[in-house]
Amino acid sequence: MPEAAVAHHDEGPVSLITTAGLRAVTAMAGAEAGGASVDPLRFRANLLVDLPGTGFPEDDWAGRRLRIGGDVVLRVVRPLTRCVMIDMAQEQAPERKDLLKTLAEHNDMTFGVFAVVERAGRLTTGDTATWL
Repeated sequence: MPEAAVAHHDEGPVSLITTAGLRAVTAMAGAEAGGASVDPLRFRANLLVDLPGTGFPEDDWAGRRLRIGGDVVLRVVRPLTRCVMIDMAQEQAPERKDLLKTLAEHNDMTFGVFAVVERAGRLTTGDTATWL
């Protein structure tokens, strides 16, 4: 069946990835990409949380509540299972053939988490995220 004929949907209402996770994916897939960093837009996340280090800290967030800015409260549900879309060509990003395979080999084919909104509000770039 052609990809265009397959229904697509997001696993949850809000998706989050971290800069630490992006660095981990880049390090794992770096050899195939010639060392180039992985564009966060490939993962179509609603929020990119800036964290030091590498690894997948978000994998341990299920059940936790996160306040972003002054009003928004999210409850993290679980890690996001990824599909072939992360390797497909997107706006300025060329096709890749390594990201899904890399995540399957190193992180149970997950990257990022999805969350539900417990309290809605307005977010702006640079808002601080804190655990409740």
